[in-house]
Amino acid sequence: LVGDFTTDYRYAHLACPYLRSSGCAQTLAALQPWDTLGFPTFSGMACYRKCVSIPPAAGRLALDLGRVEDLAEIAIDGRRLAVTPWPPYTAEIKDVEPGEHELVINIANAPANRLRAARLPAGLLGPVRLWAES
Repeated sequence: LVGDFTTDYRYAHLACPYLRSSGCAQTLAALQPWDTLGFPTFSGMACYRKCVSIPPAAGRLALDLGRVEDLAEIAIDGRRLAVTPWPPYTAEIKDVEPGEHELVINIANAPANRLRAARLPAGLLGPVRLWAES
């Protein structure tokens, strides 16, 4: 999926008190690890959102998140499709009408990152791909 993701670091203002915004929302032109986005020791959840277009007669679709650090929950239009705690970070998308839909990917990492100030890899790193299954 090419283009911007909007992401919100839930409760990051509590974990990172130096941040001034309450929502910690960002628009990302490219997926990056949380430490390069200013959240080096954040442990918690980030919500990635993107509008996706499902073509007519697409049939069964598959979503591949690529690299994820640590756990992903995938939903379309508020309907949970999968929770993936380890690779492969993929989900089958079925029973979705053609048209525009909101894809939501929640990423959570381990509390060790904050407790140890470990700067562990975290986030949705991608590449995120959507394709028709044969």
